[in-house]
Amino acid sequence: MKKLILVNPAFRGHILGLIGKTLKFANPPIFSVLEAMSPKWDVKVYNQPFKVKYEKGLVGITSFTSNIYRAYKHADKFRKVGAKVIMGGPHVTFRIKEALKHCDSVVVGEVEGVWKQILKDYQNDNLKSVYYGEPKENFWEYYQNGFLKLKDTKKINAIQATRGCKFQCKFCTIHKLYKGGLRKVPIEKIVQQIDSVKPFWRTSIFFTDNNLFTDPVYCKKLFEALIPLKITWSGLASIDIAKDDKLLKLAKKSGCNRLGIGFETVNENVIKSNPGKLNLYQDYLKLIKRIKKHKIKITGTFIVGFEEDTFKSLWKLFVFTLKANLHLSFFSILTPFPGTELFDNVVKERKIKVFNWTKYDGLSLVTEHPSFNRFTIQPIFYFFRLSFLVNTTWGRILFALIILSASAYFW
Repeated sequence: MKKLILVNPAFRGHILGLIGKTLKFANPPIFSVLEAMSPKWDVKVYNQPFKVKYEKGLVGITSFTSNIYRAYKHADKFRKVGAKVIMGGPHVTFRIKEALKHCDSVVVGEVEGVWKQILKDYQNDNLKSVYYGEPKENFWEYYQNGFLKLKDTKKINAIQATRGCKFQCKFCTIHKLYKGGLRKVPIEKIVQQIDSVKPFWRTSIFFTDNNLFTDPVYCKKLFEALIPLKITWSGLASIDIAKDDKLLKLAKKSGCNRLGIGFETVNENVIKSNPGKLNLYQDYLKLIKRIKKHKIKITGTFIVGFEEDTFKSLWKLFVFTLKANLHLSFFSILTPFPGTELFDNVVKERKIKVFNWTKYDGLSLVTEHPSFNRFTIQPIFYFFRLSFLVNTTWGRILFALIILSASAYFW
């Protein structure tokens, strides 16, 4: 039987690597898709591995920017033993020439529409250097039947209902990766997928959509269809979902127990230069209360290090997060990932200080900044992250006071 080896490289050198040592991550959803589309292949999966058996076969490697060097290392070793290596993912989509130094082929964009051709070309020893995965309106049809036939242990509880995002943030690659606009999986197909994973995963489902609330009408129909399934689910949404109280009520009734929401910033100057989803910032606290009223937990994500950020604006952000009292808050440093408008701008303006992709992890400042350098922003960043590991407002305030007192001896 023909051998297909799928690799998702481990994160090394920072907190993601430490987490990876202690937690067993679910396989990336794309691995289930590719396995479903390769029914006559012997498939082996390495998910954030620390040991890999390098052998001949067709190798598919996915990667983000911060672990791309690890991906290249795996690719080089597989090719050394005679394997053919295909690479995909956001980084190589925008760094094709760089990636082709380490692999035989690069998939640019979405893989579903070109995967069968890749398998055919491999068997004919005729792989192309680049495969352009154009957006497909019916992307789900390529893997649906195969996914339903997978063994329970091969399935994952990550379901994609929509592909694409209605926003075009300068610091995000999604709208450039998924160029086909918003595409929606028929709701009856989502119900089939959920029913197929329930025997193994019971009732816990995660929607991998970048923004589940891109189409309110579709959302309403989806939530109504989920109610009879008696599941609990979580996913990502934009804060404007809270403008529709009836939809929130329906989300809760359908099993929603947590929403991840990208608030990003409360700095007015940042918002002026990044129009779109951030325009609701003045209503954030009111909208947060609406979501909490329905007993839906909120995981908020925030970005520090916008060019307009100052010490004063970051203090304002800290006060806001105390008032918001979210269940969890995650912070990252603004990072110009390849493929984003932000990356193009800072390259043009020669503001990038670091081209070591390992540092493009959201934990490091890699550009020039008018108010900060890495020595000043790093303590603030970790202060934010550590403060919000404490799960109560008073606990966070106490922690902040302790840190501020101690800082007199260390800063």
